[in-house]
Amino acid sequence: MEVSLSELDGIEYFDGLPTNEQQWFLDHCALVELEVGEHLFETGEDTTDMYLMLSGKIQVVIDYQGQMLPITTHQRGNISGTLPYSNMKTAPGYGEALEPCRVLRLHKGHFLELEHVSPQLVQRLVDLMKTRVREQEKRNQQRDKLEALGKLSAGLAHELNNPASAIRRMASELQAGLVSMPTDLSQLIQSGVSPAAMAAMTTLLESLSTREKPILDTLARSEAEEELIDWMDDQGVEDSFDLGSPFQSAGVTPEDLATLGQTASPEGLNALLKVLARQLQAQEMVNDIAEAANRIGELVGSVKVYSHMDRANDRQKVDLAEGINSTLVMMTHKLKHKNIRLKVEYDKGLPQVMGFPGELNQVWTNLIDNAVDAMPTDGQLHIRGYQSGDYVCIDIEDSGSGIAPEILPKIFDPFFTTKDVGAGSGIGLDVVARIVKKLHQGTINVASQAGKTVFTVCFGHLAP
Repeated sequence: MEVSLSELDGIEYFDGLPTNEQQWFLDHCALVELEVGEHLFETGEDTTDMYLMLSGKIQVVIDYQGQMLPITTHQRGNISGTLPYSNMKTAPGYGEALEPCRVLRLHKGHFLELEHVSPQLVQRLVDLMKTRVREQEKRNQQRDKLEALGKLSAGLAHELNNPASAIRRMASELQAGLVSMPTDLSQLIQSGVSPAAMAAMTTLLESLSTREKPILDTLARSEAEEELIDWMDDQGVEDSFDLGSPFQSAGVTPEDLATLGQTASPEGLNALLKVLARQLQAQEMVNDIAEAANRIGELVGSVKVYSHMDRANDRQKVDLAEGINSTLVMMTHKLKHKNIRLKVEYDKGLPQVMGFPGELNQVWTNLIDNAVDAMPTDGQLHIRGYQSGDYVCIDIEDSGSGIAPEILPKIFDPFFTTKDVGAGSGIGLDVVARIVKKLHQGTINVASQAGKTVFTVCFGHLAP
């Protein structure tokens, strides 16, 4: 079936073109008709043709990490396939007809002649190609950022789970202690403990709250606990083994117990020490709950800094150390997983720079993630921040295997990677370089050898 010139009416790429140029295009195209479910092209086949949709709809589906994902739908007036000056070699997916379709197919072998016949149409197609590249790059960046966020979120969830679990555990133990407290107090009253003994216990509790606890290793803690148990055994105290651990953890000494012993009868001392131990355990659990809650607060604060969610999204003063530290918090789980030793050093009074915090945090995420991936278990990550003349510089050094000399010049090229699909943080060193150079007028350099790779990022636009 022939295609008439009228079928090109309303298609923007042909608006205003001379009739002879439009007719040349039709004369050199082949018409393809598809039924629902048929494919216009297949994944991996050579891209030798440009396609112009005359009618119907075609959905393009790509294979991404084993999942078939629809990325776009073409309908009347859309052009797809290979374009003049395009570098695309093979189809990244297949095109399936969602409706009966009529498609014009122009082989790329006609592109050279088309340049002479209709330079205006070729220019429009080149503009389309540029737009398509920009949109594809944007989609890739968005997808890869989501992948990076997914990895960071998994690590963050793990970090949040630790203090949350501690709070649940401590709250349960505290509740159990409160349930038994009335029984302990009843026994204390029945023992006829004297007001002097109660006052001595209160004084000891106040002293322990301000006393600096010695830092002991496992053996020293065990010996200190044994001394407390031995003293209580000598006094005939019941459950001395159970009381030894909370007393030792709180910093109680045999001398403290001896002072209490001077104010109470043997029966009263036994009841008094049980109440004292219960009180000390409750205080320790409250302190642990507060510490865990503070940890959650710190993690939430780091998320706010990292995501830049509480500030305007425009150029402003940026504390590089703050951004890097928040990124490290977000990646704590990955660092722990490989037992990476971390060393962070910032010059005192490191100047702020003018920039975009959210984008800079993406830079730190990518560089740190690459560094961790490059290192074996028990590697070392060294981050330095310093001022060099009129620049503020950040060094990110890893103890990995290094970057091969033949690869080193290519690492900032678009889409270049040495990782398996889905293995990296995603945004790529080319995007990192653009963020540093174009958005922040900075520089990024790398030096590498076996056992030492250093990325150096410098910014000259210092905050006033």
